[in-house]
Amino acid sequence: MRAGVVGLMLACGCSTSKSSAIRTASAVPGGRQPVAVQFTQEPGDGDDLGIVEAKGSKPAATLEQVLAQLTGRVAALGGNLARVDGFGTRYETVQEKYSYDCGTTETRMEPRSVRRPGSNRSMATITEVVPVSYHQPKTCNGVRQVETATLTLRGRAFRTRERMLMDSTRRSAWSGDVRVLMEGEPVSGPYGEVAIVTATGTAAEATLPAAIEALQDEARKLGCNAVIRIRYDRGTQSASALGVAVWLD
Repeated sequence: MRAGVVGLMLACGCSTSKSSAIRTASAVPGGRQPVAVQFTQEPGDGDDLGIVEAKGSKPAATLEQVLAQLTGRVAALGGNLARVDGFGTRYETVQEKYSYDCGTTETRMEPRSVRRPGSNRSMATITEVVPVSYHQPKTCNGVRQVETATLTLRGRAFRTRERMLMDSTRRSAWSGDVRVLMEGEPVSGPYGEVAIVTATGTAAEATLPAAIEALQDEARKLGCNAVIRIRYDRGTQSASALGVAVWLD
């Protein structure tokens, strides 16, 4: 499976994804600030400003782009922290129109003038009838079934009094076991969020064990010993997984 990693501090950026926000508190002065992202922990001291959502169709819209849209909405509300409450990839099969060449090939017998040696060893021009193929182009339209994937992130915008930062401790790659906790499973002990890790695959690569193994490999590279809040979504042809890489004490 293809795997990737996204840092937990993002700036607002342009993308092909869509986003929205609903303000639930008065406007907060102070201008735009860099927006941090928290997937598993509530801010200790912050004002809840509103509800934010971002979504995008993969692979055109990447996780980085969808997160950038989400943090952009948070910044527009005057916040500096996005608390992601829910996320997931929805797979659905839709009909897609497409065009293709449905032309035919025709063979015609045509005369050709060629030079050949004659009986007296001189070159003579003779006419032969040979088959010649021609392609007759034609455009046809059809409808086919395709699978689409839409990644959605939902959460809340906060304005915290202290700047929220991800765990920026530089760790060497971890060679030990990486603990796995699916979404909804409790985490015992303190930890720090390091990065978001993702995995996508198709056909035989799209199984849950393969996705988890890919997430674990990415976590090891980051020096993390656990991946928590893992969400696994599967369609008919492909699947994806997303989790939070942490160092669990």
